[in-house]
Amino acid sequence: HPSIRFKKNLVKHILLAITLENIGFLLRSSGVLGFNTLKQTKLPTEDVIQFQSLDTLPNKVEPPKIISQRLVLRYPKYTKKFVTTSTKMDAKVLEGSTVSWQLQFDQEVDSVLLQYGDEVKHLKNQNGTYGQSIKMSGSTIYNFKYTAGKGNVYMSDLYALEMEKDQPPGIEIKGLAQFSSFEFDDQKELNFTATVSDDFGIADAAIIATVSKGSGESVKFREVRLQFDNVMVPHGRQQLLKKRLVLDNLKMGVGDELYFYVETKDYKTPKPNISRTETYFSVIKDTVSDVFALEGTM
Repeated sequence: HPSIRFKKNLVKHILLAITLENIGFLLRSSGVLGFNTLKQTKLPTEDVIQFQSLDTLPNKVEPPKIISQRLVLRYPKYTKKFVTTSTKMDAKVLEGSTVSWQLQFDQEVDSVLLQYGDEVKHLKNQNGTYGQSIKMSGSTIYNFKYTAGKGNVYMSDLYALEMEKDQPPGIEIKGLAQFSSFEFDDQKELNFTATVSDDFGIADAAIIATVSKGSGESVKFREVRLQFDNVMVPHGRQQLLKKRLVLDNLKMGVGDELYFYVETKDYKTPKPNISRTETYFSVIKDTVSDVFALEGTM
């Protein structure tokens, strides 16, 4: 250990990387590189937000117009999706995402409001850019309203945010019959595969099994959670899982029954989506039985 040394001076390189990162941050924050301005993007004519005056009297003053607009979508962390931006004000948004707006006008305005559903929020003015954010909890329509000049009020057209639900995981079982039975001296095992899939990755998958012993009022149930034979890939969107289910390992005897299903969940927060298959049955046949009879008058 004392004789091992890196050929390069790592401390010097780390300090250089930190210095360059700080310089880049300062340049970006100052606007020198153009990242902080929305004026760099030329808006398509059909995307520009159009405002109409709510004043019934003719207005001789040219009202402020939008010169830059941006709709920013920040997806939930579990999706691992990058932030997306658009100049279009209509959007389909995954539930739990945060929607932000950034608007700039060619003239000074007094205030800008965001009206969505039954709620109203003021857009905050930061160096001439008016911004606001909401977290999606349902589909909604919205518009903007601003005041300028001598109390003149202008309102935009209506736009729509359509919330899309995060769909639960899918499960497909192969190589397994709905019902199976074994003789006492059979090789009592089940071999099958399960293909599990989800748009943003599978967090967990397991086999939920219940062993039934006895009959009538003396029946007893024991539930166990079984893992698949191969290891799951973290955040894997589609995974092929295999299982060799040996009934003897579950301490099943003659006449015992097994009920089980496959359950899987995704990474959705705060509450994951959970999917499960139909229930599968397996039994070890009981070929021995006692028969009681009465003969004549006995």
